[in-house]
Amino acid sequence: MKSIIEISRINWENLRVAPGSAVIIPNALIRLLKTQSAEDANEIYWQLENHIVIQGQVFQCAEFAIPVLLLALADDCSRPTKVACMELLFQILAGTPHQSEIDAENNELMDRCHKKAREGLWLLYKELQDGVTDAAYEILDLIDDDKERLNFYANNKKHD
Repeated sequence: MKSIIEISRINWENLRVAPGSAVIIPNALIRLLKTQSAEDANEIYWQLENHIVIQGQVFQCAEFAIPVLLLALADDCSRPTKVACMELLFQILAGTPHQSEIDAENNELMDRCHKKAREGLWLLYKELQDGVTDAAYEILDLIDDDKERLNFYANNKKHD
């Protein structure tokens, strides 16, 4: 899986999360990527959500989790995994920096998160067409400035 390779490239222990460091994040992401169960995906989602983004407040780790979450859409992951990844992406991208990030002068965090998400724009459009469509639309609405394109694809979804 490409997403697991991406996880291994990141020095997670030096990244900020709530609370403390992101040492638990790589194993939680790997577990999420491998799960088949909606129940397990939901449990792992909350573990990740309670460290990467809490009540709309985003931590440094989010910037590095975004490529992994996007790659999961390209990998052969289960639908529950994709749903959890999309929900986590939405929570991150709809958020604002946590006060600790502002205090650390990490003022461009959300700009970098949006930029990284836009790198996976066509993976999200693929999901809009034939995957986790509602979540994909919500994320694309946050990151794609081309609303005409978004509306075109949303109105011309693939039908089985």
